[in-house]
Parts: sequence; structure tokens; C-alpha cells
Amino acid sequence: MNESSWIKYTGEYEKTFYDIELMCGEIIYNCYPNANTFHTNGQVIEGKDVRNIRISKENNMSCFKIKKDGTAEALEKIPEGAVQAHMYKPEGMLKPRGSMIKESIGLKICEELISYYESWTDPKYGDNPGQAKVIEILKKNLDDEVAAAWKTFLYCINTGENVWDVVYKDRE
Repeated sequence: MNESSWIKYTGEYEKTFYDIELMCGEIIYNCYPNANTFHTNGQVIEGKDVRNIRISKENNMSCFKIKKDGTAEALEKIPEGAVQAHMYKPEGMLKPRGSMIKESIGLKICEELISYYESWTDPKYGDNPGQAKVIEILKKNLDDEVAAAWKTFLYCINTGENVWDVVYKDRE
């Protein structure tokens, strides 16, 4: 496919970025196709709404820098050496996307954090620390546990060992 030429969208595509022309005539640039949808800047466009496609000249994803306050700042260019794993804006990253659980574990982590927070702040237990301390403890535990989980994950995929065998090695 020539970069500058539009072709009628038939539902077929390759895994590359496209500019898309919608049925209404609007053109949206730099979209990534997946499961008969196109994704760009957190927006999902259904394939049935697409008239024509062409290979995008940009051919990259938007990039966001997460600031210390947790908000996202869009960057004009992806920094050299950056690796981008998601095609969604940070605020849209936790949204369920059908059965595609391979994309993010963030929603599961968030649900667990809320469950732990609710346990730690349950008024039935009078010895709980205050809210600020609970949040501090949860953040430290999250950082430490994610680091340990990542290390164990890499070990398991490189050795072929079962995660449960690795984690509970010292019990034998």
C-alpha cells in the first residue's frame, strides 16, 4: 500500500498505523487497528464507521509523561529510547476491553488496592492507622511487591519454572 493513497476499508489491515477516513468524511490520523476497531489517543473507532484507510505518515503512538501528581502530560514526540506498551491515554488504561485481558493488569491491581484499603480502614478494627498512613503503607507495599513480582516473572520465563514452585521453594 502506498503511503499517500487511500483504499476502501474492507475489514482487512496489517498491524501498522493508519490514517482513517470516517463515513462522515472526517479524517483521523495515526490510528492503530485491533479487532476491527481503530485506536488513537484513547479513542476507539468501530470498523463499520471507517470508509477509507491509508498508512499513516506519523506511524507512532501518542506519548504521555506521568507527572508526580499522577496527571498525564501529552508529549509532542516520543523520547528517544522510550518503549511504549499501551496505545491508550493513562486515564483510559483501566477500562475493560472485552476479553482482551492481555493488555493490562492495572484494573486488577486497582481492585485489590481498594479491597486492601477498605480492610485497613474498616471501623470494626480500632487499631488501624489514619488514612494518610494507610495510603503510604499501600504504596510502599505495592512498589516492593511489583518489584518482587517482576523479578520472579523474569526468572520464571527464563527458566521455565512454575511460579508457585519458585515462590514457595523454601517451604520444603
